[in-house]
Parts: sequence; structure tokens; C-alpha cells
Amino acid sequence: WEEDVVDAINPNGAIGADVPEPEDNVFLLVQPQNIVGYALLPYIEEMEAVAGDRPMIMLNPKLDDIQSAGNVMSIRGRAERMESVARWRECYHFRLLYRKPYFHPIYGALRFAYYENEWEVYKRTGRGEGDVPDPEKYRLIATHDVEPTPDILTKAIWG
Repeated sequence: WEEDVVDAINPNGAIGADVPEPEDNVFLLVQPQNIVGYALLPYIEEMEAVAGDRPMIMLNPKLDDIQSAGNVMSIRGRAERMESVARWRECYHFRLLYRKPYFHPIYGALRFAYYENEWEVYKRTGRGEGDVPDPEKYRLIATHDVEPTPDILTKAIWG
């Protein structure tokens, strides 16, 4: 990045009403997430109010409820938290597809781009290991107007 861009980045990791400065143009929150018994959403909402019309971008947010022993996150204020999360617009989504609970092997990928307005399902082919002559590739096999369900993804990948 150019020097003027690097100097403009404030990497303090804070979220809240006291973070936005008048000279800030955009806010980038990298993987904001709730923790057991503690919701981050009130701080994000405070920051949104102060930021006003300036863009706020979240990369890989995990703002779902996290179960706690005292049911702090699962009961109190849940409707408000879910309403707040629903206000955000997903502009890009990419997810690898594999059989749970394992993360390997990867069988495909799911992709959505807001500007293209369709969900794309890709099937992984090839081994993609080292200098093997069978390189790893992802082939587009289906498109959908709405996010496909796990059943639809399974049928697309495994037939």
C-alpha cells in the first residue's frame, strides 16, 4: 500500500462510539465476533450511530448468539440482536464445501457477489497436491437466485 494509506489506518481493534474520528472515511471491522456471555452488537451499533453515512465494512463477522452457561446470549435481547444483524447487507460470500465435522477434503465452494446477484456452486476437481499433473480446479456446476440449502448443495456436488 502507498504510504498515505498506511498512515491512515488505525489498527487499534477497538469498536464503539469513541472510535470514529471526524477525518475517518471508512471503517473496516475484521472478523468481529461475540464471545460467550458477551455481545459485541451494542458496541457496533454505537459505532454505526457516530459513523453516520460513512461506510462500515465487516469481513467474516460471527455475530450469532453463542450459548453460555447462564443463557446470557441465548435469551436476553436475542430479538434485538438478530434484528440488528439482519439490517446488514451481505455483499460477498465465499465458503468452502466439505463433509462436516471434517475440513478436508474440500469438495467444492459456494460464492455470492452482490453485484452479480446469484449464488454459484463450484465443484472441486483434481488433486492439487505438489507437482501432480492433475491440478486442483473449481468448475461452476450450478447457479441459484437464493442461497442454496445444504440438501441442494449436496445433490449438486455428489449427485
